[in-house]
Amino acid sequence: MTPRGLVILAWLVPCLVLGSAWADGGRIAWTGERDGSRSAIVVAPLAPRIGTVRIDWIGRMDEDAHVVASHDETGFEVREPIVRVGDEGHALLELSLDGRWSIDVVPSREAAADPIRVPIEVGPAMPGWRSQWPWMFAWVPMVGVGLAAAVRRGRAS
Repeated sequence: MTPRGLVILAWLVPCLVLGSAWADGGRIAWTGERDGSRSAIVVAPLAPRIGTVRIDWIGRMDEDAHVVASHDETGFEVREPIVRVGDEGHALLELSLDGRWSIDVVPSREAAADPIRVPIEVGPAMPGWRSQWPWMFAWVPMVGVGLAAAVRRGRAS
């Protein structure tokens, strides 16, 4: 293999292995009619784990719209406002317990007595090594460049 081929290979392999994009737009947890318009709730990530869970509200909402998440076993609650971004609203919840959670979305004052409830199952926290594993292989491209330089030097002499 030519030195140029080694350099391309040293660049291509990490890009293919480590450069994959893991996009997770979440799942539609509820759709229906609310306050006279079609509405939806999206929960992201698709498989929630301990940590940040994003709740998206698509539909009409008041300034005091909010989300309340309650852990079914312990009764622990997390309350966050829904922040309006264009025609949508987003709430970021920090869920600290695994298990079943009930997510109550309250888009308006009139809906306070009748919130939209969505159950989700939250898994255990992601192990630290799984979020850092791409960095464990940062040495691979450097070895490829070193091999290419060694082959080039061997051919030059």
